[in-house]
Amino acid sequence: MKETDTDTVPRMPVWPAALVLILALVSAPAAAVETHTPGERRPDPYTATAGLYGIPAWVLYSVVHVESKNHPYAVNHRGRSYFFPDRASAAAFLARTGDDVDVGLGQINCRIWCRRLGLSRFDLLDPLVNLHATARILALAWRSSTDPWEAVGRYHSRRPRRRAAYAWKVYRAALRLFARRPRGKGGGG
Repeated sequence: MKETDTDTVPRMPVWPAALVLILALVSAPAAAVETHTPGERRPDPYTATAGLYGIPAWVLYSVVHVESKNHPYAVNHRGRSYFFPDRASAAAFLARTGDDVDVGLGQINCRIWCRRLGLSRFDLLDPLVNLHATARILALAWRSSTDPWEAVGRYHSRRPRRRAAYAWKVYRAALRLFARRPRGKGGGG
């Protein structure tokens, strides 16, 4: 069956998004702030970048987690994932590939995005550049949709069913990443 934009896509309920947002806000303060010098506090790169592009930090972090498990030198080429130990190793691999490759934290597909963003596949090996590219793509989707979960799905695909499946994947990742687990006997706390 051919997928079209008119296919029926199951809608994600609104309350899970609210729940994830609340959980993220409750658990974020310790993880979202690093201390650099005594008395100086700066937001982590995810929070700062998400703020620049007007998207929730927990969404950016969850998408990156789904895409690369937060590995800055992750590369997907021809459906196979590679996790390089350093930038030089990843760059050497990229030198042998074309532009149809997904690179870095957000697994940015160069064939689709590099020219539009004015970046090369090698630029995307810089974690901050990649994080900004990821946030920029998410922000474009965010602004073009009234449904935030559809926007998350658009990061991954134009096809409605694939969008929905991806949004659910990110949603489940956000729950795992940001849900506070009860502490008690044998609960690790």
